[in-house]
Amino acid sequence: MSRSEAAPPRRRRRWLRRVAGNRLLIIGHEASRSGSPKVLLEIVRWLAENTTYDITLVHAEGGPLVTEFERYVSKVKVTNEPAFRRASQLAEKASHLPHM
Repeated sequence: MSRSEAAPPRRRRRWLRRVAGNRLLIIGHEASRSGSPKVLLEIVRWLAENTTYDITLVHAEGGPLVTEFERYVSKVKVTNEPAFRRASQLAEKASHLPHM
């Protein structure tokens, strides 16, 4: 997208006002200090600082970043339910498949 096609700053601010009061559920596979949980933490931090979403976060497994996530969301739930872990494991395996 070229610079001339980018939305003007005013338009972006209106978008942020439109999301006011909405709830957001984010699901993560774990809260370790590895790559994807750190990226998710940055996304959650940005959302918390730039929107008024009421954010709830569910992780399949806990980890050291749970306390970091708690700074930015209204609720963090760590579940050890087998079905949730299996879905997380399938997603992990699928991410390693070659792209067609």
